[in-house]
Amino acid sequence: VIPVSFYMSMFAIHFLCLVNPGDGDGFMSSEFQSTLNSKGMQDVPADVAFGSRVSIRHHNTQGGYLHSHSHMYPTGSKQQQITLYPHKDENNVWLLENQTQPVDLEGNEIKTPLAWDNIEPTLIEDGAVLKLYHVITDRRVHSHDHRPPVTDADWQNEVSAYGYEGFEGDANDLFKVEIVKHLSDGEVAKERLRTIETKFKLVHIMTGCVLFSHKVKLPDWGFEQQEVTCAKGGTLPNSIWYIESNDHPQLKEDAEKVNYRNPGFFGKFWELQKVMWTTNAGLVESHAWDSRPQSWPILRRGINFWGKDHRQIYLIGNPLIWWTSTVSVVVYLAFKALAVLRWQRGYKDYNNVPFKRFDYEVGTSVLGWALHWL
Repeated sequence: VIPVSFYMSMFAIHFLCLVNPGDGDGFMSSEFQSTLNSKGMQDVPADVAFGSRVSIRHHNTQGGYLHSHSHMYPTGSKQQQITLYPHKDENNVWLLENQTQPVDLEGNEIKTPLAWDNIEPTLIEDGAVLKLYHVITDRRVHSHDHRPPVTDADWQNEVSAYGYEGFEGDANDLFKVEIVKHLSDGEVAKERLRTIETKFKLVHIMTGCVLFSHKVKLPDWGFEQQEVTCAKGGTLPNSIWYIESNDHPQLKEDAEKVNYRNPGFFGKFWELQKVMWTTNAGLVESHAWDSRPQSWPILRRGINFWGKDHRQIYLIGNPLIWWTSTVSVVVYLAFKALAVLRWQRGYKDYNNVPFKRFDYEVGTSVLGWALHWL
């Protein structure tokens, strides 16, 4: 109980002191990140309607938000890039358009992406077909039979932003909403789009592929942001998304609102254990700065723990304590081997209480040392 309590108390202190976001917070879930300073957000409307301005976040990789900017792919269609961007930004904002435009009182189509701003909101249900309009650049999410710029595989199609001001889009801009019911939180969220609560796929109508992202970074021309493609395979976990921010001019002030749940200490503690385990297990390649188990007892080198702006933290043990403990372990193992040999030859060393007590206490310490090393 005491070791576990001490271990957990160290994390409690960390959570109390380390309250600001940093380079490593991208490994954590959105719920965890929302507890950090400047990472939290105000309550947002729960219901999502056509005309809503939303930010769409990738569920599986924590890679960030569906994003576009005024830079083109150097290969393939050479259209505008679609990426995942890990930070909140105005280029993450998308307007959800119905596949057909609304009509005015005279029955004429209102030909503008802002057509839904002045009419009663129509909530987006499971199976709805929509277009994702990028507010900043006047383009829509688009897919076609071109290979992506990095993942050049037959089962992957390029995803780009295509169009111009006044263009209403084409059939390659259409995606169907497929709600992933077993991941969505609440019965209502399984029937229609709800901010944060609904997890969904976006299925491309023309090709049947699904909007997809994975832990593949674009080169310098893509600012090392995460690649977004359209994958031919509907069961892929990397094809799941959810809406984080949501705004619509016609949603009333008293509309139902939602926010991330606070995971609490135990939720954050358990998540961090899993992230540390999976991250460490993924470090399979050798590195010039790595520290291997065989070098630990002799303190061959330390660990380059952190570096930034020409400063770094280098962890290394106290040489006197380190080498003394290693020599002590070797001496005890030699003592134990000799004691066992004498016991096998009939010597009564273990009838001597001080001898027996010494063996027990030092042996327990050496066992702890070995377990710590393992």
